This record gives sequence, structure tokens and C-alpha cells, in this order.
Amino acid sequence: MPTIGRVHAHLQHGLLPLLLCAAATAQAAQAARLDADGDGVVAPATDGTLILRHLFGFSGTALTAGALGAGATRDAEAITAYLDRTGALWDVDGDGRVDALTDGVLIMRYLLGRTGSALTVGAVAAGATRTTPGQIAPYLAALGQLPVLDLNDTGITSCGNAISNGLPCPVAGFPGQDAEHGRDATNNDDSDGHAGFSFTKLDANGNPLAASEPNWTCVRDNVTGLIWEVKTADGGWRDQNNTYSWYNPDPATNGGSAGSLNLGVCTGGISCDTDGYVRAVNAQGLCGAADWRIPNPRELLSIVSNDRISPTIDLLYFPNTLADSYVWSLSPNAHYADYAWNLRFNYGNADFSLKLAAVHIRLVRAGQ
Repeated sequence: MPTIGRVHAHLQHGLLPLLLCAAATAQAAQAARLDADGDGVVAPATDGTLILRHLFGFSGTALTAGALGAGATRDAEAITAYLDRTGALWDVDGDGRVDALTDGVLIMRYLLGRTGSALTVGAVAAGATRTTPGQIAPYLAALGQLPVLDLNDTGITSCGNAISNGLPCPVAGFPGQDAEHGRDATNNDDSDGHAGFSFTKLDANGNPLAASEPNWTCVRDNVTGLIWEVKTADGGWRDQNNTYSWYNPDPATNGGSAGSLNLGVCTGGISCDTDGYVRAVNAQGLCGAADWRIPNPRELLSIVSNDRISPTIDLLYFPNTLADSYVWSLSPNAHYADYAWNLRFNYGNADFSLKLAAVHIRLVRAGQ
């Protein structure tokens, strides 16, 4: 971490001009991971400044002064917590460290619209694994496609004592239990999903349906904003029993191993791997959209309902979910290049499998 004196000098001689002209440029609001102040708009004068100041060690009013958007939903404490929680993402050049003078500068330049060598010159660390504009720009663009979400609540609505579970809350002598906090307590309404969950059924064109509608194709999570594929039991190309190997040909995001082509067992005449399935779903325009993708582990965890097992999901909105299904995430394992993360919906826990394994898929896309 640079000293404060170095911080001030660097801001004065190198970054201050960038900050002064930052208001002239703003990236699209879809770059939700970069939306540090939570106002729904990503701009260098606000979010870029907040991220950069955070990397320099600023906090409190020194972090936020003059750098909050008009509709900001996070204060200084919440911004610090958010940026700490997502800290590994800010290693833009992939050198294993998060540094204001490299990663922070790259983020700011990206938000200012810099491309080519103007994005990277003098701002890439010696041990970087992403060194070119062609590697760094897609990494930063990917942050806009994968919004950081707050999890839904747990789905647990009962309490326990030293002997029993499933008791009405509160329980004398056992205060502050899970079911007494969060949406499961404040929004406990089963009309649109169990307890604090809130879902909307969507038809094949992406239009909302009544909760009582017996046939639907996708589900919108009204808490996270994500839209999820619904599996079928008709032997078709989205059938619950289809499996796929993990395959990602992009060396910038596959963790050092592309995985395995076509090692799953699936219908539809496609390549039975994650890349093949994503391409097929987007070509079909499922629910009127063509931006479906493999979810990350945290997104999968957001639909886990921990009040049940086998499967740990609300079957009233996600039918045809197998009791023991493992669902691929897009995230390769950081330590083992031939493995990728998945989520096990028998108990709702994250795990990892060989990329050549035959595993289920549930696609996701960002909502409107």
C-alpha cells in the first residue's frame, strides 16, 4: 500500500487530470460490478474515483467526498464493505495483487473510454498475466456482464433450541436466529416464492405470467433481477436429464484449460458441453433473449432455498430440478486448471469437478 504522501503526490501529478475530466465519459450502466456507489450508473467521476481511492486506502468521507452519484444507494461504509468483498476482481492485470497504480489506473482508463495502448501503457505490473489491451479490455467488459448480487435470504423460517429444530420464532434463551432476520422475516409471502424469495414466471417470449400459470419457460428473480432458464421433462434440448462437459475456449477466462468438448449426454443435436449449450440456447432466442450464459457460483447460490434438501430449490418455480443435480458454474478452479466449480442442489453446497465430467446446466441472464 503506498504511503499517504505518495498517494497525494501521485494524485496531483498523474491521476488528478483524469479525475477532473472524468465527468465527460460514462460507461454503460450494465457494468454492475463497477457500480461502486450502487446508483445504477457507472461513471469514472464517481465509481472510478471510489475504486481508485479505495485502492489507495481511503475510507469514510475521504473516500466518498464529491464522488457519489445523485442516486447512490451505498454510503462510505457500505462502499468499503462492497469493494473489500469483491476485492479479488480488481486484480485487472492478473499479477496476484491489487494495486492502485496498476489495477486502479487500468480501471479508471477503461471507464474513461481508453483503448489500445492508451489503456495499458505504464499501468501493467511486471508479473502480470494479462498484459495486452486485447486481454485487459475483455476482462473489464466481463465485469459488466456478471453483476455482483446480494444473495436472497436463506428460506429458513423456523427456529430451534438445544434439542429441537422447526420451532416457531422467537425461542426463549436462543435469540437472533436466522429466521428472525432478513427477507424471510420481513417479506415472508409465499404467493410469489417461498418465504422471502420473489419470482415471476415468464413465457417463451419473456413476458410475465400470473403465479398460477401452469406453463412457463423462464423465471425472473425479483430480488436479484436475474432471469433463469426453466428445465423441461420432455426429452428435448432443455431436458432435465441432459448433461454437459465444461468447455470454454477463451484463454483469458478458462483458468488455463479449455476443458473438454462434447463429453456430456444430451439431446438436440448439439455439442454436449457448456459452450455448445450456450450457443444453442442463444440461437433459439430462449424467452426472447440471446445473451444467456453459464452462471457464476454466487448466482447459483442465490436460488438455493436452505429450508429443504434434494433439491434445495423452490420447485413451484423451478420444476424438473433433479434431487441430486450438480450444476456447472462458469468459474474454473483457481488451483487446478482441469477443474471447474459447480453447485450441488442436493444440499446446496458449492464443489468442483473435472471439466470432463458430465454435469447439468441451468443458464442465466441479466434482467432488464
